[in-house]
Amino acid sequence: SSGINAEWPLRPGIQKHFRGHHVRKRTRALQKGNKINLTTKGMLQESWAKLEGDELQHGLAILGRMFVLNRSLLEQYSFSEDKLKSAYYIDYPGSYGDVPARNWFLMFKEVFTAPKAALICVSVSAGLTGLILRIINNDDGTEIPVVCRKPKPHLFTPNKTGYTVMCEGKTYDGALASGKYRLRLVGSTPDLLVPVRDIAATGIIANQVKEYYIQEKHNIMFRYAVNVSCDTPSTVQVSTSKSDVNFKLEVFDQDEVLFSQEGIGHIVVPCVTFYCDEESSAKGRRTPVKSRRVTGTKSGTKSPGRAAKVSPVVQDQPDPSRKKSHHYIIQATVLRNSWCDNVSPWQPIIDQVQPKDTDQERPLSGSVTEEKPSTPNKRRGLKEDKSNPKTAAKAGGKAPSPAFDGTRAYWLLRVCSDSGGEEVLLKRDTQREDEIKSIKGAWEELQPGRAAKAKALREKYLARKAEEKAEAPDATPPDSFIAPDSAAPSAAPSVAPTPAPTLKDEGAAEELAAAAAAADGASPSEVRPESPKFYEIPAAFKPYVREAKGEPDLFDEAEHDRMMEEHRTKLDSFHEDRRCVLTGRQEDRAKRNEMKEQLLNVAETMQVEVETMRDDVFALRDSLRQRQLAEEAARLAALEPEQVTTPSPKPASAKKPKSPKGAKKKK
Repeated sequence: SSGINAEWPLRPGIQKHFRGHHVRKRTRALQKGNKINLTTKGMLQESWAKLEGDELQHGLAILGRMFVLNRSLLEQYSFSEDKLKSAYYIDYPGSYGDVPARNWFLMFKEVFTAPKAALICVSVSAGLTGLILRIINNDDGTEIPVVCRKPKPHLFTPNKTGYTVMCEGKTYDGALASGKYRLRLVGSTPDLLVPVRDIAATGIIANQVKEYYIQEKHNIMFRYAVNVSCDTPSTVQVSTSKSDVNFKLEVFDQDEVLFSQEGIGHIVVPCVTFYCDEESSAKGRRTPVKSRRVTGTKSGTKSPGRAAKVSPVVQDQPDPSRKKSHHYIIQATVLRNSWCDNVSPWQPIIDQVQPKDTDQERPLSGSVTEEKPSTPNKRRGLKEDKSNPKTAAKAGGKAPSPAFDGTRAYWLLRVCSDSGGEEVLLKRDTQREDEIKSIKGAWEELQPGRAAKAKALREKYLARKAEEKAEAPDATPPDSFIAPDSAAPSAAPSVAPTPAPTLKDEGAAEELAAAAAAADGASPSEVRPESPKFYEIPAAFKPYVREAKGEPDLFDEAEHDRMMEEHRTKLDSFHEDRRCVLTGRQEDRAKRNEMKEQLLNVAETMQVEVETMRDDVFALRDSLRQRQLAEEAARLAALEPEQVTTPSPKPASAKKPKSPKGAKKKK
């Protein structure tokens, strides 16, 4: 403290000398021809050359900075009212490709960052109807509320991973030709959203899987695994051929549910990021998995100089909580049995064993037709190849797949990404089957011959069951379903194609069929399975079918009173429900009438305000018009010279006025 007290008196002297040095330096800079003056002049000229072209922009930036630092300065300018009503906008043009009819498509998908907090309205115009614009916050996955298929104005704040802006649509009867679109951002400040890359140089790639729907006991529509080679933000879309199917779409990362949503006939996951494993990302290798890849619509055209693939994910510092390994699964599950084809699982076998006529119709879709094995004939194969080289398959090649039947029940899975065609790979999830195979393989290694012994024991058990079934008396109820016998096909009743009979115990029927095949020494496909003994009534008709009881009940007075009491209870509950419904209708009607009155009042108030404002505007217009007319009249009066009016001389031929009557001339 003593040192500080000793230095304190020296402070004014130091400041005085520094101030003098600064003043002398400025004075020398003002003297022409001086070195400091020349250096200062060059710096000023260089700065002025940069500012000379954009005086307006720099002036607006300075004013904007002033108003941000001190809001009260805005009131001192004449444009204060206009400044509050001003807006800034920016357009991002792009193009899209051709889209076939009755197809869902993704027009564009981009990631934007917010440099500063700003209220921004986003819109898209492409000359099409039915487009849906979505904006998703990539940090928490929340979507900005949508009003009339457009996101409402939102306060965008800076975040880590930015905001995803995507536009989707659907074509109907006609195809959509390629065209252009325009994305417009309108805000109150010039700090609008900024794209992380060039929009015109991006494209959309859609990996598509389309398969028939097969009913399963767990109601799982499909289960596919997703493999990526780098962090890829994607859009997942699932649709069904039946528009009223209620199903749930889930995206798993191992056992964690990333996304879950229920829908009817169509579900879209706007944005889900598939992260790659740390080892694969470090080595830069792809997972060797094949998938069906279909190129979808593209937004813009790729620039020729773009060699490396750019990921739209906004990278930040590495997250220590991120998982090292990922296993993504996309699963769809049918809910509430809304996609039931009402066909028995034994229908294919019944179609095989029933007698086939020459003029019989084509079997239903999904039925298995038995084919006789044929021996390969090389000469015949070579002859067919020569006769029809376009359709003939190569030796050892894969047979051509039949055309997809659109009349059958099917589902469609699309995974759209914009990082490249091979970065999102889809593969059917066979994890459970692989685990079962590995378990069986481990058992076989520990106990060689275990599978053969188990198969022999099962065949022995099925044969014993078949003998017991054959020795039992054949007693069939009147309403049982009887299949035609192979010995007398003409005398047996035919099987009705619809509705197909179902078995209560399908496992027992399967065992019987296999046992009969093992007893006769033939394959199960060549032996007709035993006919089901009972016909299962569909669930929709069970309430209308009365089952017979073993012993009749006595309808006495007590039973009559019980039935009357039950009937009275049902009536009371019905009247109570009806009373509640009527009360709710009256309340709803009163609320709607009150709302109508409020709307009428608001409309009248708005009309009065509009008329008042109109009168004010007309009054100002009339006053301005009168003032301009007065000014114009004064200006014209000042320009014209003053004209003096003088009497004109009369001509000589003019007659003199007559004298009054009675007057005499003077002589």
